[in-house]
Order: sequence, then structure tokens, then C-alpha cells
Amino acid sequence: VFALLKPVIRTRGYPTSLCALKLATEVAKARGSELTDDIVSQLMEGVGQLADHQNSAVRKAAVFCMVAFTFALGEERMQPHLKHLSVSKFRLLQVTDTTPPPWSSPGERTVRYVSLP
Repeated sequence: VFALLKPVIRTRGYPTSLCALKLATEVAKARGSELTDDIVSQLMEGVGQLADHQNSAVRKAAVFCMVAFTFALGEERMQPHLKHLSVSKFRLLQVTDTTPPPWSSPGERTVRYVSLP
């Protein structure tokens, strides 16, 4: 599935890119164990660019997609894939150990969205 999404995400055409981001997010949630560093690296090229898209729904979906990738891979493994993000985008992805996301099992990490100045 991820191999099929890669070219779609990279085309950045709205609304297709929005649908691809949402699908990638859902697949990462449901099948996070299938995500590899290589797959995420390839997808993040497009996802990172879409985080700066002119459409706010696309930007939001890109952030949610990166959050799902972070939960699937873990914060340490995700760090190299986030190095190209701006400081403000990176702050949106700060992961903490407080409460689990709706799709997780008890005891898993959650994401806290940080207010930017």
C-alpha cells in the first residue's frame, strides 16, 4: 500500500494528495509494524513538502501522517526523517508519554501539540 501511495503523495495535487495522506495515516495506524525506515524515508519527502501546502486541510493531514509514522516507528527512529522540517513543524510533533491516542493500546505513547508563539 505504501509503495502505491508514494507517487501520489509526491504529486501534491489537491485533493488527491489529501486522500493519499489520510490513507497513509490510517494504514500506519493499522499496520505500523509493516513500516520500515526506508518506506518512511521515501514517503517523508512528499509528506514534508505537503506540510507547507497552501491548503490547510492538506497541511493538517500531513502533520497527522507524521504523527502516525512517529507512533509506528518510535521517536528515535523517526528523528532522521524529520530533520528537514522547520522548527515550527517539528514542534507540532513533540511526543510525550502522557495519554494514549485513540488507536493505541493502553500504555503507549501519545502526542501533545505544542502551541507556537
